[in-house]
Amino acid sequence: MWPLAKKLTRFLEKRFITREELEGKPKYLDKNVLSIPSVAVDAIFKELINVNQHIVNAGSALLSQESFDTGAVEKDHAIVLSLTTEISNYISLLNKNDLPNEVATSLPDIMLVTQKYVSFMELAKDAVDLQKKIHFKEDVPEILEAINQLKKLSVNTLEATAFEKNYQETPDLDKALEVIDDAYEDLKFKVFKTGTRGKLGIVSIDAIVHQASLIKRMVKIAVKAKKRMLEVAGRLDIFKTETNIATAEEQKAA
Repeated sequence: MWPLAKKLTRFLEKRFITREELEGKPKYLDKNVLSIPSVAVDAIFKELINVNQHIVNAGSALLSQESFDTGAVEKDHAIVLSLTTEISNYISLLNKNDLPNEVATSLPDIMLVTQKYVSFMELAKDAVDLQKKIHFKEDVPEILEAINQLKKLSVNTLEATAFEKNYQETPDLDKALEVIDDAYEDLKFKVFKTGTRGKLGIVSIDAIVHQASLIKRMVKIAVKAKKRMLEVAGRLDIFKTETNIATAEEQKAA
């Protein structure tokens, strides 16, 4: 009976694909176009935009919750890690070819963006882990309000780092980061003030401040990643129209 059950379990595991396995597979990295640098770079950018959408969605969903969902963050982290690993491997394969100078000198920047997206999800995981250390001894509405304000501002800025159809940078990203910095400082002041009244223990104080710092860093990473992508895209003339990037198949047909 047991051997049959084990075989059935293995069969079912092969039949059902998890969300991480499905979304963790690259959509655009075609090894057949590696010999055409311009097409291969376009494919990399399309995949990076796919990753960008994942981190924006994951980060926005996370910061919109009153309490963080550990399971969701673990799955999103697995998806982003899988996609960025594939992108990194694809870049390594592309770099073995004889590349135009502008492409060769841009690959390290593209790799940097890839690493930033991994860092974003690592910070998200760390922020979630800190939640279990936060305990309020009594109602502290001013702290909850400050936390929610920081989250709200972070979500708005994070969503502005998503690549829309025109691929244009939102002009107020730097200003938005300054507002987030102010909200972070306001939260810290209120946390320390509440701590002096005995309403927060030192472990909770440290966890709240550390978590807020991680959230702030997540948003800054997303902003820096988008700026770097736009710099490279301008250098390589990738975003040529206000519509989506042409697919590799369309470029080969042309």
